[in-house]
Amino acid sequence: MDALFPGSCTGKSLRGYHDPRLDVETGLATFRGTVRNLAARIRSYCGLTLDIGDPMSTPTEQDQNQNQMSPAAESAIIAASEAGRTASTLSRSGRAQATSEFGHGWVPVRSLAAHHRPRFVEHLLGLDEDDRRLRFGYPATDAQIARYVDGIDFERDELFGIFNRKVELIAAAHLAYAPPPQIDGVPAMAEFGVSVLPHARGRGFGARLFDHAILHARNRGIGKLFIHALSENTAMLRIVQKAGATVVRDGSESEAWLKLPPETIASRFDEVVGQHAAEIDYQFKWHAHRVHDLWDLLSTGRNPFAAANPAAND
Repeated sequence: MDALFPGSCTGKSLRGYHDPRLDVETGLATFRGTVRNLAARIRSYCGLTLDIGDPMSTPTEQDQNQNQMSPAAESAIIAASEAGRTASTLSRSGRAQATSEFGHGWVPVRSLAAHHRPRFVEHLLGLDEDDRRLRFGYPATDAQIARYVDGIDFERDELFGIFNRKVELIAAAHLAYAPPPQIDGVPAMAEFGVSVLPHARGRGFGARLFDHAILHARNRGIGKLFIHALSENTAMLRIVQKAGATVVRDGSESEAWLKLPPETIASRFDEVVGQHAAEIDYQFKWHAHRVHDLWDLLSTGRNPFAAANPAAND
């Protein structure tokens, strides 16, 4: 999935990626819905069982709720509303497939930095030989994976991740931008590669990361997204074809090209608030996980400061 950039584009006509978020009203509706989802997730993390109502309703509407907010829930909602400014949007397929702990319909995607290299290596090492072959096009060894991660240029490329409640990196995507100079007369290009751990599959995380990568790529002036995959990787090819990409099969390997629309105010808005929302979600997960670990240590009589959490500096 992370082949080198080809020397030239195919030149074949590509269908554009349709962006339904074209007006302010749609963006505001998305914002309100995402705040509701984030509030519900915070309530779940905090173990709150009371009906906290609709955080985006007016005071009059809120007073009509039969159950009143608890102080803890009210504080969580205020923090989500003021600091989140959330408007990250799932594609239709992502909404339909997001389940389990992401059952509220919003799957937060967090941007990763250079200090997350160990977390990304650990994630990739969790893939078995067959999964590594599908991800890289060959059964990459542990040493090859380590070299690949070390070679990521975070000044140019972007890395995204989805974390579960245990703050484990269960899905990750690498958006590699073609190094300058780009080809004259050809839209700037980027390459997409994704991996999802076996126990987290079937929930639409790959499609969610693909949509997220499209959003970031178009906001950086990228005109075409390139995907290299083995022809047997039907899951990846199905995702890109559903987005409107043109797939060219050549025996055991396939290449896909997706033409991206130009950035808009809505796409910029989605990216900024989506990043803040994902960060808030992660911090709630991390603190809830720490509280759980602390309780386990205290209940067993162990020193709560003896073990360090690998996510403490994230």
